[in-house]
Amino acid sequence: MVGTVAPVPRGRPPRRDVHGTATRERLLAAAAASCVELGFDGATLNDIARRAEVSGPAIYNHFANKAELMVAAAQLALAGLAPRSTPSPREVVSTYLSDEFATTRRFVLELHLASHRHPDLARLLGAWHAARAAQLATEWTGGPDATRPARVATLFAFLLGLCQIDALRGLHVATDDVRHQAHRMVDVLFPDGSPA
Repeated sequence: MVGTVAPVPRGRPPRRDVHGTATRERLLAAAAASCVELGFDGATLNDIARRAEVSGPAIYNHFANKAELMVAAAQLALAGLAPRSTPSPREVVSTYLSDEFATTRRFVLELHLASHRHPDLARLLGAWHAARAAQLATEWTGGPDATRPARVATLFAFLLGLCQIDALRGLHVATDDVRHQAHRMVDVLFPDGSPA
């Protein structure tokens, strides 16, 4: 009928938005965007809820607190590093240096900087790092090697450094040249077992 207005739904908002995006995924995207724009300390749960178009308390249906939400958002962002489940160290470095990854670089860097001020965030990041490092140490080095944990930790530190590549634009070095040097460094760390 012309001129009629659809009734306003009552009760809990739908679990999916009009585009079919689930609440959890909207919260993760909103958390990352808020953190990149406002920093970890400036990103509030109210702002994240507003961006995700949910009520503030709805966040607690999915996450215990802001730190847990932010770490889950970072895990999702980094899950898209490469087309396969275990990218090679070279693939990881190439992705970190890609223009498409710039926002994620800022997000990851902000979380790690904030972890020095927020013990709960530091604990969650530490647990995530430990689990991922244990997996990658075996997959990237192939066989028993006492230096595996140190090599993976060094790569993680290197990747955090690469998160700051945008701050070095004043050096006027081509990204391809940086990528080439970064690959050389990775080849020193992982000469024996990087997946092809």
